[in-house]
Amino acid sequence: MKRLVVVFAVLSAVLCVKAQEDIRHWMGGLTFGVNNDGWEWGLDFTWYPVESFGVKASIGMAGERMEFDDWEYEDWTDKYAWRFKFSPSIELRSPALILWNSEQNSLHLFANPGLVLSPGATGSRDAKWLCYQLRGGIEFIFNENIVLQLGYSYSNFSLYSGYPYSYYGYDDPDHPTHTGFVTIAYRF
Repeated sequence: MKRLVVVFAVLSAVLCVKAQEDIRHWMGGLTFGVNNDGWEWGLDFTWYPVESFGVKASIGMAGERMEFDDWEYEDWTDKYAWRFKFSPSIELRSPALILWNSEQNSLHLFANPGLVLSPGATGSRDAKWLCYQLRGGIEFIFNENIVLQLGYSYSNFSLYSGYPYSYYGYDDPDHPTHTGFVTIAYRF
């Protein structure tokens, strides 16, 4: 037991020292994605106590793809399913895989496991409100503060959970959601 306490104390001290380094502790950005249900976007905020680990929160929307003919009508919100999303998670970043231009630019891998909290879509009944989300991809950091992430997400979140009425009728609410996304962010 004493060894476990010593190991924990040493790791805590290392993390505290690492937190004092000159790193950018905050990152804010916009995420846009396309998935098998439609589209999604989010406003993201991440806090990094150390360079390779952070805590992230995202607030956004997911919705059904609209038909081109309906873009000109104002009552499209009654025809298509959409849901609010809040996604707390952790952010894991690899050490730089590639550094260039005097270490101002770098390439990393990232993983982002977390949760999705979401009320049901309009017209849904007993929608699943708590889901998991696994995200990962590559991250480019330019000039030490501009970030571009390209990634893939797998989740049991479904736009059609609770059987909301969609443009095409009722859809299968039990399929997983696969999303390709891009995030543009700024570190400060």
